[in-house]
Amino acid sequence: MRTILNAFVLLFLLGFGNTYASDTLSYQKIYSEGFKELKSIQNEFVLSFQTLEFEMEINTLQLAQIRRQKGKRYTQLLERRLELQQKAQLNTLLLEGNTLTTRYKKGIELIRLMYEKLLGLDHHFTSLQTFHNISMITNPHTYPEFRQAKEKFKASENKRFSMRMPSILDSNPFLTATFSLVSTLMGTGKAVEKEEDFG
Repeated sequence: MRTILNAFVLLFLLGFGNTYASDTLSYQKIYSEGFKELKSIQNEFVLSFQTLEFEMEINTLQLAQIRRQKGKRYTQLLERRLELQQKAQLNTLLLEGNTLTTRYKKGIELIRLMYEKLLGLDHHFTSLQTFHNISMITNPHTYPEFRQAKEKFKASENKRFSMRMPSILDSNPFLTATFSLVSTLMGTGKAVEKEEDFG
């Protein structure tokens, strides 16, 4: 009985050692409720066991006094002893059943809490994936037409504009588009070529 409680406490303590601070309150609530319920079940049955143990000691003393007299009273005392033993066995089974029921309920609550946390993570990662997809759609570097136009701008830049964009900034779509636009407008060249670059 004591080992069941100790195992329950150990399992919960090991499970809560590596949680985040905000989640700890939820886990600790389940743990403390489970611990309180198990303690109340234990206290309830301890009193019952003590009463049965006391009655069995009295019964044993009475049997020892009239052991030599094999009469009706002796038979009644033996029947009472069997009855007390059956009650003790029944109480033991009830204690184990109630303990297992409480542990099962708290385990289900813990699994539900973990499922909710996992579901929250799933929603988080889904939103991150959606954000990534939108970012890929809005990034002009992913489209072959933009890359072709960029190469065309680079070729015309080499002819008429001496300033070049650093390669580290080349992957930023906003800077690339702005730089290409500014270099086309500010670059030397004929107006017809500039119109072709925009067209």
